[in-house]
Amino acid sequence: MGITAGPYTTEEGFTIPTVYLSIDCFRLLKALGSSDFGTLFVVNAYRSRDDKLAGRQALRMPAHLTNVEMFLAPDDFYKQTLYGYAYTAIKNVWTAAGYTVNDVHEAGQLTPTTFIYDASGFNFFGFNANGWDSAGYGEDGFNLAGWDREHYNREGFNAAGYNRNGYDKNGYDKNGYDVMGYNAAGESRPNYMSTSMGTISS
Repeated sequence: MGITAGPYTTEEGFTIPTVYLSIDCFRLLKALGSSDFGTLFVVNAYRSRDDKLAGRQALRMPAHLTNVEMFLAPDDFYKQTLYGYAYTAIKNVWTAAGYTVNDVHEAGQLTPTTFIYDASGFNFFGFNANGWDSAGYGEDGFNLAGWDREHYNREGFNAAGYNRNGYDKNGYDKNGYDVMGYNAAGESRPNYMSTSMGTISS
């Protein structure tokens, strides 16, 4: 995989419609007082991919486009390949500098995110490529039928139509009483007394 960016104007004043960007090397340094890694990706630019393959000299570029930095936490290495982070960081830097950036994939080449799944097909967070965990729930906590693990839908009601507090959409429990202990006719729940603090059982 590579990246094209352009149009690019060289130090000599020549404008190239697109240049081919490639990672020359990268360096990981442990950040002082932190478990994170300070990561440096060194980027080379060529007039074309063919120029790179032919071993031609890379174009001279300003430091802010050549040296791309970011921090990575230890867990990040389980979530995506290092090249995946590199290409994302490089594209962000060049896009912010005003260049039009595009990915270049060779025939049959895998993307940097291909290897974020284990042998069972799940990523570090426990989801497969379709976004479901082993129990069939998505990242939002709901399954394909729209129920969460406690069998409530996205509106917060179960199959019987009651929320986690036991009330339906109209605010009544299974016996027909609201949170204040009254039914739709205004009658209080048996053995309940109304108080200034609400209702209590007598």
